[in-house]
Amino acid sequence: MREADKQRGQLLVVPEQGLRLQASTRDGVTPLDPLKSGVRQKGVLAFRLLQRDWTLALDLERVAAWIQVASLQHVTFRDAQLMVAANLQYEIENTGVKSLRVRLPANAEGVRFRGEQVSDFLLRPGQTNDVVREWEIKLHRRVIGKYLLQVNYTLSLAERAAETTLVGIEAQEVNLQRGFVTIQSAGRLQVRVDAPPVHVRLLRK
Repeated sequence: MREADKQRGQLLVVPEQGLRLQASTRDGVTPLDPLKSGVRQKGVLAFRLLQRDWTLALDLERVAAWIQVASLQHVTFRDAQLMVAANLQYEIENTGVKSLRVRLPANAEGVRFRGEQVSDFLLRPGQTNDVVREWEIKLHRRVIGKYLLQVNYTLSLAERAAETTLVGIEAQEVNLQRGFVTIQSAGRLQVRVDAPPVHVRLLRK
């Protein structure tokens, strides 16, 4: 402020999502607790201005998204077909994401993804093999916080098949994924799990 004998005040520096700020050098300012200024947003820096001529240098760091997924996969056995319906509950922190990647069984048919902001979904070329295929789900805008993605598909079952192997749905580029799978038989079929995998715990109803 020109023609002022003294100049004091406060400065709040608010980063956008995905950026982390840190003061590297400062002159004429002293840090404050943002909570004392009524600011509860994470990552905000607050300073008290001590003089008119002050300087502040900041280091900027881009922060990757931290994502965890809780899933529920329900499989229904019919005479010649398996029907799969799954809910993937995402918890996205630090920064928003505009696309999601999920691996499904390679023989999945009639694949459909549903969720808010879903604009399109397609197979990723070069990311498939005989066991799994990777799908990319594109969103209209970035999402952060809780996000629910639903997927439905079918799997063919050989006629009079005595056994089959289930391939789990795997969310890609996430930090943690846990969940449940439920199995239901229809008609005259009876399903039994003799030896669950090491990372699967069998819960009986």
